Amino acid sequence: MPLESEPKVVGKARTGYNEFDVKQAPLKGSVRIGAQTVERPRVDFVEIFPHGNIGHAFLSRFVVTLDQKNHRIRFKV
Repeated sequence: MPLESEPKVVGKARTGYNEFDVKQAPLKGSVRIGAQTVERPRVDFVEIFPHGNIGHAFLSRFVVTLDQKNHRIRFKV
């Protein structure tokens, strides 16, 4: 999904071995899971992970159940 702007540094994160920048940018558009929609959610980026992360703020409204055997995930409000 396209971003509204280039990611900007919003903080720092640290592991036991390294420190790195946390960058953030809003998505251009919305994210919908079931009946829940969030407009322009912020996406976090850190250099040690290859993908953006919508994060805790969005997912905290759901109970998330993973069914690994059947390759399914359930989001319940």
